Amino acid sequence: YKMKNYRKSISLLTLIAALLLQPTKSFAQATGETGMKWYPGHYIMNKLDDKQTNELLTKFSDITVFRGLQKEYFWSDLEPSKGVYDFSKIDQDLATVKKYGKKLSIIVVYKYKASPTQSSLPQYVLNFKPALVGKLSVPAYFVQGKPNDGIWNVGDHANFGHPQTLEAFTNILNALAKKYDNNPDIAFMQFSETSIGADVSQAIQDNFINGIIAMDQRASTAFTHTPLIQSINFPRNRLADLVGNVKNQKMGFGGPDTFWGSFNDPKNALAFNYNNTPYRGIYWYNIANYTNSDGSIRINTLPIAMQVHTGGFIYDTREHELAEIKHNLPLNDSVKKVYDFSYNKLRSNFIVWQVFGSGDANRKALEAGLRSGTMRTRTACPLVYDNTCVN
Repeated sequence: YKMKNYRKSISLLTLIAALLLQPTKSFAQATGETGMKWYPGHYIMNKLDDKQTNELLTKFSDITVFRGLQKEYFWSDLEPSKGVYDFSKIDQDLATVKKYGKKLSIIVVYKYKASPTQSSLPQYVLNFKPALVGKLSVPAYFVQGKPNDGIWNVGDHANFGHPQTLEAFTNILNALAKKYDNNPDIAFMQFSETSIGADVSQAIQDNFINGIIAMDQRASTAFTHTPLIQSINFPRNRLADLVGNVKNQKMGFGGPDTFWGSFNDPKNALAFNYNNTPYRGIYWYNIANYTNSDGSIRINTLPIAMQVHTGGFIYDTREHELAEIKHNLPLNDSVKKVYDFSYNKLRSNFIVWQVFGSGDANRKALEAGLRSGTMRTRTACPLVYDNTCVN
């Protein structure tokens, strides 16, 4: 009798072990190799330490429309030496959000400084020499700003018009895709804004923008199950090329410029109809993204991901932010105003809010808004994904 029970126990343990050792299906395998991860909703742009991150997730975890965090990872941290990748921080953050049933959005930063002494770019990339591209001598990088000129961030901005820089970034994109494209807890990837922030010639500007277009093409080849968002705002004379390329690559667009007062102001650089010139502001492309030629409304062609930086809470235009002219709305009303603009005018699928620790007034106002149950986002699968969205 004891031997029979012992044998039954062994058989049961063998069955359990066999089940546990079954290979886990990747996201692609589970969706027939065609699925596109689709987790629309509200995200928080998180620049908090680990303790504060856990505190935030604990506080927000029961809010259904809050889907997760967006985190920045500096290229120089992800590739500490040429061809050597360290994705341990991404893995750590993935484990954290998964514990709370949330998702992670990734930004690989190739613009600005990681710290006063550290570039966002790996040292070997900084050492690249200027190269001749199309018979033009193109500097490898642009300085994003100068002290006291009204531009807050100063640092090196990767120029993908430089062939070696493009190749180096393609390599890290491929490494990231190999590890995370099939991971169901990675919601989407977003790339830095297209604004150069430097006074350069038209030829160099074109090379720079053409480099971004080339980088987006490489990214869309690497990632086939993860939504990719190119942040687009300037230059106006290349917006049609940038948005057209994003559409061709089945990507999406958005960006950090969520200023509701900019929409109808013809003197505003972001405006729907900027000075009645052929070069529309980026908001024109948001409208074109969901409007048919006859003016009727349809589902978004492309996914839209708008970021609400802290300035968006208290300024209605980018120009007013630079001039420090506040709109004076109470923060709770400001959140509703920004949300309404993002939802109804820009048709956002993802809205990413920049808030900070538990004492941050912006964060408290955002939480109140999200808990009100009135801040939904656009959840329909964009046309460019051909009904392959999986959530």
